Amino acid sequence: MKDEILRRNDAHARGDVARIDGATLLAAARKRDDFPSVLTRAAAIPRSVAAQIMADASGLSLAVVVKGAGLTRPVYSGICILTLAAPLAALSVYDRVPRNGASNLLAFWRAQLDASLARRDVAA
Repeated sequence: MKDEILRRNDAHARGDVARIDGATLLAAARKRDDFPSVLTRAAAIPRSVAAQIMADASGLSLAVVVKGAGLTRPVYSGICILTLAAPLAALSVYDRVPRNGASNLLAFWRAQLDASLARRDVAA
């Protein structure tokens, strides 16, 4: 399912996606504290999406965030090895994720956070 979404997104024009600090993500992965919280803040995505990303043992969702934010394969590999239960199976996933599709999906996830914050502001 996600592969098809990525292919479809890859066909659309890429919007500007704010970069993520790869060093921050790697440092959080090394500490093993609360990586999903750091991912939530660094990627500007909802916590529920970050939890789903970390629950995806295939590494595909993590590859989408990393590649969509313009980070390199070594950053992805480091995060996989430090955070995923079965990292070796996930290492090759990064190479099959289309950059444009990943950028568009990451933008969609970020829009979910924006919508959530807007609903919260209206309710307050």
